[in-house]
Amino acid sequence: MKVLVVDDDRLNCMTMVQLLTDAGHHAGSFETAEEALEVASCDHVGAIILDLRMPTLDGLAFLKQIRALKPELAVIMMSAFWTPKTKEDARRLGAQAMLTKPFNMDEILAILARMTAGGQPT
Repeated sequence: MKVLVVDDDRLNCMTMVQLLTDAGHHAGSFETAEEALEVASCDHVGAIILDLRMPTLDGLAFLKQIRALKPELAVIMMSAFWTPKTKEDARRLGAQAMLTKPFNMDEILAILARMTAGGQPT
């Protein structure tokens, strides 16, 4: 599966891309949501792993825009700063899973495996 990691934390991006690649996924990363939105809207992407807090276009705004362009695209959101409202907003906008940083990479791999098998990511 082709997976995009969108996080303004460069080290987190590099680490996740390496782990996803090692697990057999095609992975790339973006440090800005604007760049990722441009690529995801034009390219065949299976999933996006998206940080909630981004400098110019935050994760919720990105999610809203990508849903308008590609409603079928799987989106996993991550944050160290979830509130009940942001979780509800993410759910309402179509995030399939929400992880709290720091998280175990096995969680993401398990979610992606369920997505690949056609199951619910939760």
